[in-house]
Amino acid sequence: MLATTPGSATAPFTGATQPGLTSATGSCGVERWYVKTGMDPDAAQVVPAPKDTTIAQLAAQPTPSDLPGRFRSGTVERTVWRLHVTLTQYRLEDDSDVHLVLADGQGHTMITEVPDVACIGLPSPFKEQIRAVRSQLDARFPTRPRYQPLSLAVTITGVGFFDVVHGQSGVASNGIELHPVLSLEFASAGPPAPPSAAATTAAGPGRCDPAYPDFCIPPPPPDLDCASLNPRRYPGAHGDFTAPPPDPHHLDGNGDGRGCVGGIG
Repeated sequence: MLATTPGSATAPFTGATQPGLTSATGSCGVERWYVKTGMDPDAAQVVPAPKDTTIAQLAAQPTPSDLPGRFRSGTVERTVWRLHVTLTQYRLEDDSDVHLVLADGQGHTMITEVPDVACIGLPSPFKEQIRAVRSQLDARFPTRPRYQPLSLAVTITGVGFFDVVHGQSGVASNGIELHPVLSLEFASAGPPAPPSAAATTAAGPGRCDPAYPDFCIPPPPPDLDCASLNPRRYPGAHGDFTAPPPDPHHLDGNGDGRGCVGGIG
């Protein structure tokens, strides 16, 4: 939701970084950015004591009919939730967030996001927790703009947030996320597990088509279409991915270098 009057109740944050700081990609988020980072006036209403839940329980929450740009919607977005799940993917997004995909082993997935504190240009009660989690991730994993497969048991805590569903990798059916993440605990203090073999299982060993750098799909034949890119078969598959020429599967319908912009599966 975009407002025409700067500073209005529904206007999104402009994406400006803190003075003297540069974000990881040079860009910051815009849509509902106040709420995503705790710069909204409702952030003080968030109950800090975490409430244990599951992905299935969060995904069963009804999607609000209205998602205002600068205010929270209902109690879900005013609650800190804690999950015991598996971290299956991560990537650095264009808006400088680190995008994490969580799974429960029962077919449910959801997204959590860790903003770049350089993109938090106003006071936020969550800022130092975000900073700590982001530093933890940056130290443990190389930040990369394509999805990296993992399989790590984690306990993750964050504020409930409803996003618009637009084919994101790992998105819950109702768009529920933890955004921002406030704490992240790994089951083991050892080094991260090597990438899961699941990313290449469907394609076959060594059969990832280099034309599609965001995730692993095999080269043709057969010719794949957007409907066939189910993330359960092709881990990491998501809509609106990098698909430059020659685009051997013809997944870029309008020649803009992006594949399956309308979604997959």
